[in-house]
This record gives sequence, C-alpha cells and structure tokens, in this order.
Amino acid sequence: MFEFLPLLTVVAVMGGVAVIGRYLEKSWISPAVVFATLWTVVSLPAGLVFAQLPGMRAGLAWIVVSVVAVLAGSQLAKPFARPTSLRVCQSQATACHVRRLRVLAALATIAGFFELLFIAARRGFRLGDVLSYAAIAQLTSANRAEFIYGDMQQAPFERFVFLLLYSGAIIGGLLFRHGRTRYERALGVLPLILLLLVFGVFGSRMGALYGGSFWVSSFLAASLIDSGENDNRSTQLLVKAGVAAGVVLFGASMGTQILRYSASGGDLQWTKMTADGVSFVGAFGIWFDQHRLVADQLLGGGRFFRWLVALVGPNVPIAPAMPVGFTSSNIYTIHRDLIEDFGTIGALLMYGTLGFWGRWAFDRVRAGSWSWFPSLLLAYAVTFTSVAFSVFSYGVTTLAVLMLFLYFGMMRWYEADGRDSVRATIPVPGNRTADCDRGLV
Repeated sequence: MFEFLPLLTVVAVMGGVAVIGRYLEKSWISPAVVFATLWTVVSLPAGLVFAQLPGMRAGLAWIVVSVVAVLAGSQLAKPFARPTSLRVCQSQATACHVRRLRVLAALATIAGFFELLFIAARRGFRLGDVLSYAAIAQLTSANRAEFIYGDMQQAPFERFVFLLLYSGAIIGGLLFRHGRTRYERALGVLPLILLLLVFGVFGSRMGALYGGSFWVSSFLAASLIDSGENDNRSTQLLVKAGVAAGVVLFGASMGTQILRYSASGGDLQWTKMTADGVSFVGAFGIWFDQHRLVADQLLGGGRFFRWLVALVGPNVPIAPAMPVGFTSSNIYTIHRDLIEDFGTIGALLMYGTLGFWGRWAFDRVRAGSWSWFPSLLLAYAVTFTSVAFSVFSYGVTTLAVLMLFLYFGMMRWYEADGRDSVRATIPVPGNRTADCDRGLV
C-alpha cells in the first residue's frame, strides 16, 4: 500500500487544483477546470496500475504543473470577461443554426451508413453477416492487420466520408442540446453512432476518441449558451459530460479492442485491454524521466500541429511504441508533443495559452455569443484529446474543425452584410437598455 502513497499524493494535489480552480473560475465547466478534472480522473487508475514504472512519479508531477499552468492562463483572461448582464439574444440564432446544420448531420448519417456497406462489400461479406459477431470480429481484425502492415488502401471518397462523420459529431452535440423535435435530437446522435461503428470495424480507437470528444465538446459549449452563470447547471453539465465521455471514450475503446482480438481465437486479456486505456500516462512517464528538461532540437509544432506543419515543412512521424509494464503504447499524450515541439519552458507557455484562450471563449459564449462557439469547442476538444494526440495530428479532424470556423465566419459575414439579422432592445440591470443582435453574434 505504501508504494502507492507518493503517487496518490500527487493525484490528490491534482484534484485539489481542480477544486481550487472551481472556486476561482466559479464554474465546473470552465476549460481549465475540465482539464484539471480530466487529468485527475485519468491519473488515478494510471498511478495504481503502473505504480512500479520508472518515471511515473516524475510524469505525474509534470502533469500537475501543466494543470496549474492551464489554470494560471485562464486566470489571466479573467479581467477581460464579457459581463453576462449584457447577454446576447440568441434564441433566433439557435433556431437558425439548428435548421442549417441538421442538413449536414443527415448527410453525415447517410454517408456513414453507406460506408459501412462498402466496407463489408469490399471484404465479400453479405448483408446477413451483420448479425454475426464472428464475422464482424473477422472484418475488424482483417482491417486492423492491413493498417498495421501498411497495406490498407482507402479511396478518396472514404476520406470525405470520415470528414463528414467528424463534422457530424462536431455539430451533433449542438443539435442534441438545442433540437426542438425528436428528429433533430436524433440527428444529433446518429452521426456519432455511425462514426463509432465505422472506425470500430477499422479497429481504430482514435475514431471513438476524436468523435466522442467533438460531440461532448459541442454539447458543453452549446449548453453554455443558455446556462449563464448558473453554478448548479454547470455541475449538472459536468456530470453529464463525464458520463457521456466515459461511455463513448472508454466503452467504445473497449468494444473496439474486443473486436480486434476476438478473431484470434485466444482468450481475451481483460487486464491488458483495460490497462491499455491508461497506458499512455505510463508511456509519458517513462519518456519524461529520460528527457526532463528539453531546450534544443525542437520540432516547432511538428507533433502538436502535425498535419498543418506537414503542409509546409517536414512530416514528423508518430513516435514508435515502447513497452509499458505488461503492455505497450505508442501514445504519449500531448505533454510529450508540446515538450518536443516547444521545449520545457515553451510547453508551459502553451498550457497557459490554452487556459487563456479557453477562458476568453468561455466568457463570451456564456454571455450568449455564438461567434465564439467554435473557439470554445476547440478548447474543450484539445482538453479531451490531450490524453492521446492533438486534434491537429490528422487531416480529417483538422479539416472538420476548420470547417466549423469557416461556417461561423461565413454566418458572421452574412449577418454583417445585413441579410440575416434582427435587431432588438433588451433591458439590463440599472434601468439601461442594450442593443441585442438576435442573429449570429
């Protein structure tokens, strides 16, 4: 028991930072508080399972430092908060977004369904095999083997389908939160379900991670539009987001691994599969113990902004796997990525930037501004995917995020041009009135 005490102490400090952050930020769903809470929840089982790994204490200590840096950056943005007493009228804007975005959600759902049929047909599976667990496991195993050995060939239209599915997950949380009919709320969930199924039969856990993170991030950001400073509401949203993230991220990941290994015919190694979910913390601990202070041979964003940097510079490969106790991992969390990209000091500045950016967007969305919805969603998504790779590591995820910014930018321009705006005057405290743009501000 005593060998766990130092690690549990570090995790307790991390949890304490989350609680302090709650009182400083006055909300459980501020991105900085979500970041601290997420890493507390992840670090606890990782510390217990991999307590004997060299560097585990040092790795968890660095994660505590990162949590503090994100919270510090968030506090620096606090003086620039937009007062919620000047909340923007957003009911009409919400209705406009739901009406427009449900078309994309429907398109993503249809595309995902036909992608499943295409995957099955390419392998020679019949429609009746859909009900066969053995056939599905065999399909997943074959796809995974091709991916590992570099033999997988994906048509360009499949990449486009992946882009639609990720985009559908991004807007799905918004539709589920603000949809007024069962049809609209169903459209908010179906793209995510199809995404999980598609990437599940490819044997990829990253699909569940990115898709689930996008959906939960969208739901949180969309919920904040009408929750304001209601702390009870923020606690409820944190619980809902935690449950959704646990079910989607852990449940889908475990389901994918079961499909991967079922076709081998051997016994399922439940301990190993469960530990795989937190092995990345152990992998980072080992790597960090070997490197500590990094100040030279920096990659300049080649890992965190991997896909974007590859467009104009070298394509930095994903780090190879290393043994982590009784398993292995090629995932080292964004902590390694940021240190290798910007150095130890630069990584701390990047954590602070994440906290500042997240709080800036958080305050403006809480004030009712839809214009900052993509920025807040991105801050949440970076937080949730910080346990693995950056959102910008892959082309389809990067493009899905950029499409969201493009949509809201176009709507902003469209409204500024005077074609989709309704002006109103609303009362605010102090017997004053304020102009309220009930469009897409």
